[in-house]
Amino acid sequence: MKLTGGAIVVRALEDEGIDLSFGIPGTHNIELYDALAESETVRTVLVTDEQSASFMADGAWRATGRMACVNVVSGAGLTHAMSGIAEAFMDHVPMLVLGCGIRRDLRKAFQLHDVDQEAMVRPVVKGTFRPEAGPELYGTIREACRLARSGGSWAEGVFPEEHPLFLWPGFGHTAPKFTRRIADQCDLTIAVGCRFSEVGTGSYALEPKGKLVHIDIDPDALDRNFPAEVAIAADAKAALRALLDLIGGEPRVRDEARRERIRTGHADVWEDWLSDVGGERVTPAHLLRTTQRVFGPDAVYTTDSGNGTFLAMECLRLATPRKYLAPVDYSCMGYSVPAALGAKLAKPDVPVVALAGDGAFLMTGLELLTAVQEGIGAIVLVLRDGELAQISQFQSTAMNRKVASAVHDYELQHFAAAMHAPYLRIRGDDMVEATLLEADQVARSGQPVLVEVDIDYARKTFFTKGVVKANLHRLPLRDRVRFIGRAVRRKFTE
Repeated sequence: MKLTGGAIVVRALEDEGIDLSFGIPGTHNIELYDALAESETVRTVLVTDEQSASFMADGAWRATGRMACVNVVSGAGLTHAMSGIAEAFMDHVPMLVLGCGIRRDLRKAFQLHDVDQEAMVRPVVKGTFRPEAGPELYGTIREACRLARSGGSWAEGVFPEEHPLFLWPGFGHTAPKFTRRIADQCDLTIAVGCRFSEVGTGSYALEPKGKLVHIDIDPDALDRNFPAEVAIAADAKAALRALLDLIGGEPRVRDEARRERIRTGHADVWEDWLSDVGGERVTPAHLLRTTQRVFGPDAVYTTDSGNGTFLAMECLRLATPRKYLAPVDYSCMGYSVPAALGAKLAKPDVPVVALAGDGAFLMTGLELLTAVQEGIGAIVLVLRDGELAQISQFQSTAMNRKVASAVHDYELQHFAAAMHAPYLRIRGDDMVEATLLEADQVARSGQPVLVEVDIDYARKTFFTKGVVKANLHRLPLRDRVRFIGRAVRRKFTE
Protein backbone atom coordinates (compact mmCIF):
# COMPACT_ATOMS: atom_id res chain seq x y z
CA MET A 1 0.00 0.00 0.00
CA LYS A 2 1.29 3.44 -0.94
CA LEU A 3 1.78 5.72 2.11
CA THR A 4 1.49 9.50 2.25
CA GLY A 5 4.44 11.52 3.51
CA GLY A 6 2.61 12.13 6.76
CA ALA A 7 1.97 8.42 7.26
CA ILE A 8 5.65 7.68 6.65
CA VAL A 9 6.68 10.18 9.34
CA VAL A 10 4.18 8.69 11.79
CA ARG A 11 5.51 5.19 11.09
CA ALA A 12 9.03 6.41 11.87
CA LEU A 13 7.85 8.01 15.14
CA GLU A 14 6.12 4.79 16.15
CA ASP A 15 9.19 2.69 15.35
CA GLU A 16 11.33 5.08 17.42
CA GLY A 17 9.03 4.62 20.42
CA ILE A 18 7.99 8.28 20.43
CA ASP A 19 4.57 8.42 22.02
CA LEU A 20 4.05 12.16 22.60
CA SER A 21 3.83 14.91 19.97
CA PHE A 22 3.42 18.52 21.11
CA GLY A 23 2.54 21.48 18.90
CA ILE A 24 0.02 23.47 16.89
CA PRO A 25 -1.06 22.55 13.36
CA GLY A 26 -0.76 25.01 10.49
CA THR A 27 -1.17 25.13 6.76
CA HIS A 28 2.14 23.37 6.13
CA ASN A 29 1.63 20.33 8.37
CA ILE A 30 -2.07 19.49 8.23
CA GLU A 31 -1.28 16.28 6.32
CA LEU A 32 1.04 15.19 9.13
CA TYR A 33 -1.54 16.00 11.79
CA ASP A 34 -4.13 14.08 9.80
CA ALA A 35 -1.84 11.05 9.74
CA LEU A 36 -1.17 11.35 13.48
CA ALA A 37 -4.91 10.99 14.08
CA GLU A 38 -4.60 7.42 12.77
CA SER A 39 -1.77 6.43 15.13
CA GLU A 40 -2.58 4.12 18.02
CA THR A 41 0.63 4.89 19.92
CA VAL A 42 1.51 8.57 19.30
CA ARG A 43 -0.57 11.01 21.33
CA THR A 44 -1.01 14.47 19.78
CA VAL A 45 -1.20 17.31 22.31
CA LEU A 46 -2.40 20.76 21.24
CA VAL A 47 -0.64 23.53 23.16
CA THR A 48 -1.55 27.22 23.48
CA ASP A 49 1.93 28.42 22.46
CA GLU A 50 4.72 26.60 20.64
CA GLN A 51 7.23 27.66 23.31
CA SER A 52 5.36 25.33 25.63
CA ALA A 53 5.55 22.49 23.12
CA SER A 54 9.32 22.32 23.44
CA PHE A 55 9.19 22.70 27.24
CA MET A 56 6.69 19.82 27.41
CA ALA A 57 8.87 17.57 25.27
CA ASP A 58 11.82 18.50 27.48
CA GLY A 59 9.91 17.65 30.68
CA ALA A 60 8.69 14.34 29.26
CA TRP A 61 12.25 13.20 28.55
CA ARG A 62 13.74 14.41 31.81
CA ALA A 63 11.05 12.58 33.78
CA THR A 64 11.31 9.26 31.93
CA GLY A 65 14.23 9.12 29.50
CA ARG A 66 11.81 8.66 26.58
CA MET A 67 12.20 11.15 23.77
CA ALA A 68 9.21 13.24 22.67
CA CYS A 69 8.46 15.20 19.53
CA VAL A 70 7.84 18.90 18.85
CA ASN A 71 5.58 19.27 15.80
CA VAL A 72 5.21 22.89 14.71
CA VAL A 73 4.47 24.84 11.58
CA SER A 74 7.34 26.51 9.74
CA GLY A 75 8.40 30.08 10.46
CA ALA A 76 6.63 31.54 13.48
CA GLY A 77 5.81 28.14 14.98
CA LEU A 78 9.46 27.20 14.96
CA THR A 79 10.74 30.52 16.27
CA HIS A 80 8.19 30.44 19.11
CA ALA A 81 9.52 27.01 20.08
CA MET A 82 13.17 27.97 19.92
CA SER A 83 13.52 28.94 23.60
CA GLY A 84 12.66 25.41 24.67
CA ILE A 85 14.76 23.92 21.87
CA ALA A 86 17.77 25.93 23.07
CA GLU A 87 17.08 24.88 26.68
CA ALA A 88 17.12 21.23 25.65
CA PHE A 89 20.27 21.72 23.59
CA MET A 90 22.25 23.36 26.39
CA ASP A 91 21.06 20.86 29.02
CA HIS A 92 21.72 17.82 26.75
CA VAL A 93 18.06 16.80 26.51
CA PRO A 94 17.26 14.67 23.40
CA MET A 95 14.36 16.11 21.41
CA LEU A 96 13.00 15.63 17.92
CA VAL A 97 11.75 18.81 16.25
CA LEU A 98 9.59 18.62 13.12
CA GLY A 99 9.65 22.14 11.72
CA CYS A 100 7.91 21.64 8.37
CA GLY A 101 9.27 22.98 5.12
CA ILE A 102 8.39 25.40 2.37
CA ARG A 103 7.41 24.17 -1.11
CA ARG A 104 10.31 24.56 -3.52
CA ASP A 105 8.65 23.12 -6.59
CA LEU A 106 6.53 26.25 -7.11
CA ARG A 107 9.60 28.42 -7.75
CA LYS A 108 7.71 31.38 -6.32
CA ALA A 109 9.06 34.05 -3.99
CA PHE A 110 7.55 35.52 -0.79
CA GLN A 111 5.80 32.34 0.30
CA LEU A 112 4.01 32.07 3.63
CA HIS A 113 6.43 31.48 6.56
CA ASP A 114 9.39 31.44 4.15
CA VAL A 115 12.50 32.11 6.24
CA ASP A 116 15.81 30.26 6.45
CA GLN A 117 14.81 27.98 9.32
CA GLU A 118 17.97 25.92 9.23
CA ALA A 119 20.15 29.01 9.65
CA MET A 120 18.10 30.16 12.64
CA VAL A 121 18.13 26.87 14.55
CA ARG A 122 21.61 25.64 13.61
CA PRO A 123 23.32 27.16 16.72
CA VAL A 124 20.94 25.34 19.10
CA VAL A 125 20.54 21.88 17.54
CA LYS A 126 22.86 18.95 16.93
CA GLY A 127 21.89 18.79 13.27
CA THR A 128 19.35 19.83 10.66
CA PHE A 129 17.80 17.65 7.96
CA ARG A 130 15.83 18.48 4.83
CA PRO A 131 14.48 15.41 3.02
CA GLU A 132 13.85 16.22 -0.63
CA ALA A 133 11.42 13.40 -1.48
CA GLY A 134 8.97 11.02 0.17
CA PRO A 135 11.27 7.96 0.13
CA GLU A 136 13.81 9.90 2.24
CA LEU A 137 11.41 10.68 5.09
CA TYR A 138 11.56 7.45 7.08
CA GLY A 139 15.34 7.15 7.09
CA THR A 140 15.77 10.84 7.84
CA ILE A 141 13.52 10.70 10.91
CA ARG A 142 15.32 7.62 12.23
CA GLU A 143 18.73 9.26 11.67
CA ALA A 144 17.60 12.46 13.38
CA CYS A 145 16.46 10.46 16.42
CA ARG A 146 19.78 8.61 16.53
CA LEU A 147 21.65 11.92 16.49
CA ALA A 148 19.41 13.42 19.18
CA ARG A 149 20.16 10.53 21.53
CA SER A 150 23.91 10.45 20.84
CA GLY A 151 26.79 12.09 22.68
CA GLY A 152 26.44 13.96 25.92
CA SER A 153 23.20 13.45 27.80
CA TRP A 154 21.43 14.75 30.87
CA ALA A 155 22.97 13.16 33.95
CA GLU A 156 20.98 10.39 35.58
CA GLY A 157 25.46 10.23 37.38
CA VAL A 158 22.79 11.33 41.05
CA PHE A 159 23.73 10.94 44.77
CA PRO A 160 20.81 10.23 47.14
CA GLU A 161 20.23 13.42 49.09
CA GLU A 162 19.01 11.46 52.09
CA HIS A 163 22.39 9.72 52.38
CA PRO A 164 24.36 10.63 55.54
CA LEU A 165 27.28 11.75 53.35
CA PHE A 166 25.21 14.08 51.16
CA LEU A 167 26.73 17.51 51.68
CA TRP A 168 25.04 20.11 49.46
CA PRO A 169 24.46 20.90 45.78
CA GLY A 170 27.80 22.72 45.65
CA PHE A 171 30.48 23.69 48.13
CA GLY A 172 31.61 27.21 47.21
CA HIS A 173 30.19 30.60 48.20
CA THR A 174 26.66 29.37 47.44
CA ALA A 175 26.76 26.73 50.21
CA PRO A 176 26.37 27.00 54.01
CA LYS A 177 29.49 27.44 56.14
CA PHE A 178 29.48 23.85 57.42
CA THR A 179 29.64 22.61 53.84
CA ARG A 180 32.58 24.82 52.98
CA ARG A 181 34.47 23.81 56.11
CA ILE A 182 34.10 20.10 55.33
CA ALA A 183 34.97 20.57 51.65
CA ASP A 184 38.11 22.50 52.59
CA GLN A 185 39.48 19.33 54.23
CA CYS A 186 39.43 17.39 50.95
CA ASP A 187 42.60 16.75 48.95
CA LEU A 188 40.88 15.34 45.84
CA THR A 189 37.77 16.25 43.81
CA ILE A 190 36.14 13.71 41.51
CA ALA A 191 33.67 15.55 39.27
CA VAL A 192 31.23 13.23 37.45
CA GLY A 193 28.98 14.54 34.68
CA CYS A 194 29.77 18.09 35.76
CA ARG A 195 30.52 20.85 33.26
CA PHE A 196 31.37 23.48 35.90
CA SER A 197 28.91 25.87 34.24
CA GLU A 198 28.13 29.35 35.52
CA VAL A 199 24.91 28.30 37.24
CA GLY A 200 26.34 25.03 38.57
CA THR A 201 29.30 26.80 40.17
CA GLY A 202 27.45 29.86 41.45
CA SER A 203 29.07 32.21 38.93
CA TYR A 204 32.32 30.21 38.88
CA ALA A 205 32.79 30.71 42.61
CA LEU A 206 33.30 27.00 43.28
CA GLU A 207 36.96 25.96 43.25
CA PRO A 208 37.66 22.20 43.16
CA LYS A 209 39.56 21.12 46.26
CA GLY A 210 42.94 19.44 45.76
CA LYS A 211 43.58 17.62 42.51
CA LEU A 212 40.70 17.29 40.07
CA VAL A 213 39.62 14.06 38.37
CA HIS A 214 37.00 15.02 35.79
CA ILE A 215 34.70 12.41 34.19
CA ASP A 216 32.24 13.33 31.43
CA ILE A 217 30.84 11.58 28.39
CA ASP A 218 31.34 14.81 26.42
CA PRO A 219 35.06 15.44 25.74
CA ASP A 220 34.34 19.14 25.18
CA ALA A 221 33.38 19.51 28.84
CA LEU A 222 36.83 18.45 30.05
CA ASP A 223 39.61 20.93 30.89
CA ARG A 224 37.42 23.95 30.12
CA ASN A 225 36.69 26.05 33.18
CA PHE A 226 38.96 24.14 35.57
CA PRO A 227 42.06 22.17 34.51
CA ALA A 228 41.94 18.51 35.50
CA GLU A 229 44.79 16.41 36.80
CA VAL A 230 43.07 13.47 35.13
CA ALA A 231 40.41 13.99 32.44
CA ILE A 232 38.32 10.95 31.47
CA ALA A 233 35.91 11.04 28.52
CA ALA A 234 33.60 8.12 29.30
CA ASP A 235 30.16 7.03 30.43
CA ALA A 236 29.92 7.88 34.13
CA LYS A 237 28.79 4.44 35.28
CA ALA A 238 31.55 2.63 33.38
CA ALA A 239 34.20 5.08 34.58
CA LEU A 240 33.20 4.82 38.23
CA ARG A 241 33.16 1.03 38.10
CA ALA A 242 36.65 1.08 36.60
CA LEU A 243 37.85 3.41 39.37
CA LEU A 244 36.42 1.12 42.03
CA ASP A 245 38.22 -1.84 40.46
CA LEU A 246 41.50 0.11 40.50
CA ILE A 247 41.11 1.10 44.14
CA GLY A 248 40.31 -2.46 45.27
CA GLY A 249 41.31 -3.56 48.76
CA GLU A 250 39.33 -3.30 51.96
CA PRO A 251 36.53 -0.77 52.32
CA ARG A 252 37.58 2.47 53.96
CA VAL A 253 36.76 2.83 57.66
CA ARG A 254 33.66 4.98 58.17
CA ASP A 255 34.45 8.46 59.39
CA GLU A 256 31.73 8.77 62.01
CA ALA A 257 32.93 12.19 63.11
CA ARG A 258 32.53 13.59 59.61
CA ARG A 259 29.07 12.05 59.29
CA GLU A 260 28.08 13.70 62.54
CA ARG A 261 29.36 17.09 61.35
CA ILE A 262 27.27 16.72 58.21
CA ARG A 263 24.18 15.66 60.15
CA THR A 264 24.58 18.52 62.64
CA GLY A 265 25.20 21.01 59.84
CA HIS A 266 22.00 20.08 58.03
CA ALA A 267 20.04 20.11 61.27
CA ASP A 268 21.29 23.62 62.08
CA VAL A 269 20.34 24.89 58.62
CA TRP A 270 16.84 23.45 58.92
CA GLU A 271 16.41 24.82 62.45
CA ASP A 272 17.33 28.27 61.17
CA TRP A 273 15.02 28.02 58.14
CA LEU A 274 12.06 26.77 60.17
CA SER A 275 12.48 29.50 62.78
CA ASP A 276 10.58 31.70 60.31
CA VAL A 277 7.45 29.52 60.52
CA GLY A 278 4.42 31.34 61.86
CA GLY A 279 4.85 34.65 60.09
CA GLU A 280 2.27 36.44 57.98
CA ARG A 281 3.17 34.55 54.80
CA VAL A 282 4.32 31.04 53.82
CA THR A 283 7.83 29.95 54.80
CA PRO A 284 9.56 28.35 51.75
CA ALA A 285 11.39 25.64 53.68
CA HIS A 286 8.19 24.62 55.49
CA LEU A 287 6.28 24.58 52.19
CA LEU A 288 8.80 22.37 50.41
CA ARG A 289 9.37 19.98 53.31
CA THR A 290 5.61 19.53 53.71
CA THR A 291 5.18 19.12 49.95
CA GLN A 292 7.62 16.23 49.98
CA ARG A 293 5.86 14.61 52.92
CA VAL A 294 2.42 14.94 51.28
CA PHE A 295 3.34 13.77 47.78
CA GLY A 296 5.89 11.14 48.75
CA PRO A 297 9.28 10.07 47.35
CA ASP A 298 8.08 9.41 43.78
CA ALA A 299 6.91 12.97 43.11
CA VAL A 300 8.47 14.95 40.28
CA TYR A 301 9.17 18.68 40.70
CA THR A 302 9.58 21.27 37.97
CA THR A 303 10.86 24.81 38.52
CA ASP A 304 11.28 28.03 36.61
CA SER A 305 14.33 30.18 36.16
CA GLY A 306 14.27 32.22 39.33
CA ASN A 307 14.21 32.10 43.10
CA GLY A 308 12.06 28.97 43.19
CA THR A 309 14.78 27.04 41.34
CA PHE A 310 17.32 27.57 44.08
CA LEU A 311 14.84 27.22 46.94
CA ALA A 312 13.88 23.81 45.57
CA MET A 313 17.51 22.88 45.00
CA GLU A 314 18.40 23.76 48.59
CA CYS A 315 15.28 22.49 50.39
CA LEU A 316 14.20 19.35 48.53
CA ARG A 317 15.83 16.04 49.50
CA LEU A 318 15.50 13.64 46.58
CA ALA A 319 16.60 10.02 46.73
CA THR A 320 16.39 8.98 43.05
CA PRO A 321 17.00 10.55 39.62
CA ARG A 322 14.52 12.35 37.33
CA LYS A 323 12.69 14.04 40.18
CA TYR A 324 13.97 17.62 39.84
CA LEU A 325 13.45 19.18 36.41
CA ALA A 326 14.82 22.68 36.03
CA PRO A 327 16.03 24.96 33.25
CA VAL A 328 19.73 25.29 33.98
CA ASP A 329 22.23 26.66 31.49
CA TYR A 330 19.81 28.43 29.14
CA SER A 331 17.60 29.19 32.14
CA CYS A 332 14.22 29.96 30.53
CA MET A 333 11.45 31.56 32.51
CA GLY A 334 8.12 29.90 31.82
CA TYR A 335 9.55 26.37 31.95
CA SER A 336 7.85 24.88 35.01
CA VAL A 337 4.18 24.66 33.99
CA PRO A 338 4.57 23.09 30.52
CA ALA A 339 7.45 20.89 31.71
CA ALA A 340 5.19 19.59 34.48
CA LEU A 341 2.48 18.76 31.95
CA GLY A 342 4.97 16.92 29.74
CA ALA A 343 6.32 15.02 32.74
CA LYS A 344 2.82 14.07 33.92
CA LEU A 345 1.79 12.86 30.46
CA ALA A 346 4.93 10.74 30.25
CA LYS A 347 4.65 9.51 33.84
CA PRO A 348 0.93 9.60 34.73
CA ASP A 349 1.13 7.45 37.85
CA VAL A 350 3.29 9.81 39.94
CA PRO A 351 2.49 13.23 41.43
CA VAL A 352 3.99 16.13 39.45
CA VAL A 353 4.37 19.53 41.11
CA ALA A 354 5.26 22.75 39.27
CA LEU A 355 6.92 25.48 41.34
CA ALA A 356 6.13 28.55 39.26
CA GLY A 357 7.15 32.10 40.05
CA ASP A 358 4.37 34.63 39.64
CA GLY A 359 6.35 36.36 36.89
CA ALA A 360 7.23 33.18 35.03
CA PHE A 361 3.64 31.92 35.32
CA LEU A 362 2.49 34.83 33.15
CA MET A 363 4.56 33.47 30.29
CA THR A 364 3.10 29.97 30.01
CA GLY A 365 0.27 29.77 32.55
CA LEU A 366 -2.27 29.48 29.73
CA GLU A 367 -1.14 25.86 29.36
CA LEU A 368 -3.47 25.22 32.28
CA LEU A 369 -6.10 25.12 29.55
CA THR A 370 -4.14 22.36 27.83
CA ALA A 371 -4.04 20.47 31.12
CA VAL A 372 -7.81 20.76 31.50
CA GLN A 373 -8.46 19.63 27.93
CA GLU A 374 -6.06 16.68 28.15
CA GLY A 375 -6.99 15.65 31.70
CA ILE A 376 -3.49 16.19 33.08
CA GLY A 377 -3.59 16.08 36.87
CA ALA A 378 -0.57 18.26 37.63
CA ILE A 379 -0.31 20.47 40.71
CA VAL A 380 0.80 24.03 39.93
CA LEU A 381 2.03 26.05 42.91
CA VAL A 382 2.27 29.71 41.95
CA LEU A 383 4.68 31.37 44.38
CA ARG A 384 3.26 34.88 44.78
CA ASP A 385 5.55 37.62 46.06
CA GLY A 386 4.78 40.35 43.52
CA GLU A 387 8.32 40.51 42.16
CA LEU A 388 10.76 38.81 39.85
CA ALA A 389 12.29 37.61 43.09
CA GLN A 390 15.71 36.41 41.94
CA ILE A 391 16.52 39.58 39.99
CA SER A 392 14.88 41.79 42.60
CA GLN A 393 17.13 40.32 45.29
CA PHE A 394 20.22 40.72 43.13
CA GLN A 395 19.26 44.35 42.50
CA SER A 396 18.52 45.20 46.12
CA THR A 397 21.65 43.48 47.43
CA ALA A 398 24.12 44.79 44.87
CA MET A 399 22.64 48.22 44.11
CA ASN A 400 20.12 48.94 46.89
CA ARG A 401 17.52 49.70 44.22
CA LYS A 402 14.90 47.64 42.38
CA VAL A 403 14.23 48.48 38.74
CA ALA A 404 11.50 46.98 36.49
CA SER A 405 11.28 43.85 38.65
CA ALA A 406 7.85 44.34 40.24
CA VAL A 407 5.07 42.08 38.96
CA HIS A 408 1.74 43.89 38.72
CA ASP A 409 -0.97 42.26 40.78
CA TYR A 410 -3.30 39.88 38.97
CA GLU A 411 -6.20 37.67 40.03
CA LEU A 412 -5.30 33.97 39.97
CA GLN A 413 -8.64 32.73 41.22
CA HIS A 414 -10.45 34.29 38.27
CA PHE A 415 -7.73 33.06 35.91
CA ALA A 416 -8.24 29.50 37.12
CA ALA A 417 -12.00 29.87 36.71
CA ALA A 418 -11.51 31.07 33.14
CA MET A 419 -9.43 27.95 32.44
CA HIS A 420 -12.08 25.74 34.14
CA ALA A 421 -9.43 24.58 36.64
CA PRO A 422 -9.84 24.06 40.40
CA TYR A 423 -8.22 26.76 42.55
CA LEU A 424 -6.82 26.71 46.09
CA ARG A 425 -4.88 29.22 48.14
CA ILE A 426 -2.28 28.96 50.91
CA ARG A 427 -2.09 32.18 52.92
CA GLY A 428 0.03 31.02 55.84
CA ASP A 429 2.08 28.14 57.21
CA ASP A 430 -0.84 26.66 59.11
CA MET A 431 -2.71 26.07 55.82
CA VAL A 432 0.10 24.29 53.94
CA GLU A 433 -0.53 20.62 54.75
CA ALA A 434 -4.33 20.61 54.52
CA THR A 435 -4.33 22.53 51.24
CA LEU A 436 -1.71 20.29 49.65
CA LEU A 437 -3.66 17.20 50.68
CA GLU A 438 -6.75 18.70 49.00
CA ALA A 439 -4.70 19.49 45.87
CA ASP A 440 -3.50 15.88 45.80
CA GLN A 441 -7.06 14.60 45.77
CA VAL A 442 -8.00 16.94 42.92
CA ALA A 443 -4.99 15.89 40.86
CA ARG A 444 -5.74 12.20 41.41
CA SER A 445 -9.13 12.79 39.77
CA GLY A 446 -7.37 13.78 36.55
CA GLN A 447 -7.76 17.53 36.91
CA PRO A 448 -4.97 20.10 37.13
CA VAL A 449 -5.13 22.27 40.21
CA LEU A 450 -3.81 25.81 40.63
CA VAL A 451 -2.57 26.63 44.13
CA GLU A 452 -1.78 30.25 44.95
CA VAL A 453 0.93 30.48 47.61
CA ASP A 454 1.60 33.72 49.49
CA ILE A 455 5.32 33.03 49.68
CA ASP A 456 7.74 34.84 51.99
CA TYR A 457 10.98 35.60 50.17
CA ALA A 458 12.43 37.83 52.88
CA ARG A 459 15.22 35.32 53.54
CA LYS A 460 17.62 35.08 50.61
CA THR A 461 18.81 31.69 49.40
CA PHE A 462 22.40 30.60 49.93
CA PHE A 463 22.75 30.72 46.16
CA THR A 464 21.69 34.37 45.86
CA LYS A 465 23.94 35.54 48.68
CA GLY A 466 26.85 33.51 47.35
CA VAL A 467 26.59 34.73 43.76
CA VAL A 468 26.45 38.39 44.83
CA LYS A 469 29.44 37.89 47.09
CA ALA A 470 31.44 36.04 44.43
CA ASN A 471 30.85 38.68 41.78
CA LEU A 472 31.60 41.54 44.16
CA HIS A 473 34.90 39.97 45.21
CA ARG A 474 35.80 39.40 41.57
CA LEU A 475 35.72 43.13 40.83
CA PRO A 476 38.87 45.27 41.04
CA LEU A 477 39.13 47.13 44.34
CA ARG A 478 38.20 50.47 42.76
CA ASP A 479 34.99 49.10 41.23
CA ARG A 480 34.18 47.23 44.43
CA VAL A 481 34.37 50.43 46.44
CA ARG A 482 32.21 52.19 43.83
CA PHE A 483 29.52 49.47 44.02
CA ILE A 484 29.42 49.44 47.81
CA GLY A 485 29.50 53.23 48.04
CA ARG A 486 26.58 53.57 45.63
CA ALA A 487 24.47 51.08 47.61
CA VAL A 488 25.24 52.82 50.91
CA ARG A 489 24.50 56.25 49.46
CA ARG A 490 21.14 55.09 48.12
CA LYS A 491 20.21 53.57 51.45
CA PHE A 492 20.35 56.96 53.10
CA THR A 493 19.14 59.16 50.24
CA GLU A 494 16.42 57.14 48.52
